[in-house]
Amino acid sequence: MSLYVLINIIIFLVLMAILYVMQKKHIDFTFRVLGALIMGLALGFLLRTLYASNIEIINKTIIWYNIVGNGYVRLLQMLVMPLIFVSITMALINIKCGSNLKKMTFSIIAVLMITTAISALVGILVSKGFGLDASKLQSLVGDISQGASNYEGRLESFNSKPIPQQLLEIIPTNPFSSLAGFGGSPTLSVVFFSALIGVSALGLKNKKPEIFDFFFKIMQTLHDIIMKIV
Repeated sequence: MSLYVLINIIIFLVLMAILYVMQKKHIDFTFRVLGALIMGLALGFLLRTLYASNIEIINKTIIWYNIVGNGYVRLLQMLVMPLIFVSITMALINIKCGSNLKKMTFSIIAVLMITTAISALVGILVSKGFGLDASKLQSLVGDISQGASNYEGRLESFNSKPIPQQLLEIIPTNPFSSLAGFGGSPTLSVVFFSALIGVSALGLKNKKPEIFDFFFKIMQTLHDIIMKIV
């Protein structure tokens, strides 16, 4: 590691420390976001100005900066599925009045079906109408190239399936696989599974209240933990 890269890393850590201090002082979140944006723009402009003739230093610096940047994105991706699961399940088991349960369940499933049908139809029309081909996506970055390959596979698979099949894929054959992000429509599968768990648990509220209370405490704990992480 060169001295210049080390200095750039130290500057970055100082800026991160400033944001941490702002958080400890309970400065409004909006101001912290704006502050981070301004500091990021200033740091990027500074690096570009100082090392305009030596791109290698910038590239090596970015590799270290990406530990925080890409790490943050991966953390967000990690939380998406658990957050969907606990939020929908808690929303359903917190229902006080059971008279609207069937109506709400039907509405959730109907929205899922309609959304999937619309997305399938739009995807097919756009891909066929404009002749979209993922093989045309070129990139010099390995991750993006891999993403283009995955996109091509999904596009071909998507076009080969009729809308009824798309609707069936909402029902997960393995909910844990859907929670891990695998499958044709993992997010919708998690929504469906969460709604099913919530409705089933709510059905035990009067028949087996002790089991419902135990499940409610577990979900409340998971919800609080996930929200704390968020």
